[in-house]
Amino acid sequence: MLDVFVANGILEAYQRELFPDREEHLRKMASEIGAVIYVLTPDRESELWSIAQLVLNASFTEAGSLRFFSEDSEFPDGTPRAIGLRIVEAYLANNPGATVSSLITVHREEIYEGSNYNP
Repeated sequence: MLDVFVANGILEAYQRELFPDREEHLRKMASEIGAVIYVLTPDRESELWSIAQLVLNASFTEAGSLRFFSEDSEFPDGTPRAIGLRIVEAYLANNPGATVSSLITVHREEIYEGSNYNP
């Protein structure tokens, strides 16, 4: 699941880099997802992250981790992208020479550990 979070974070960060008006368009097209990604409060982020940590090392196909993507999910749509984006942003802040494009070649564990992410 860590791969899912980080990959989604890289995707969102890259889209924002390519399309500076990404947030505006996402809020219009998918307001619920946009709200999760861009207006996730620190308390809610911490709450979702503590639940996500239970399946962080699980594979995507394991039943426990699929709860992120099922219709009756306890997580709002966009949660992996929102948390992943925060991990990626923290990594970039902690590694000034890194760029979003360069993250494609960096192992997901390294991005997570280099982010010091802890909401």
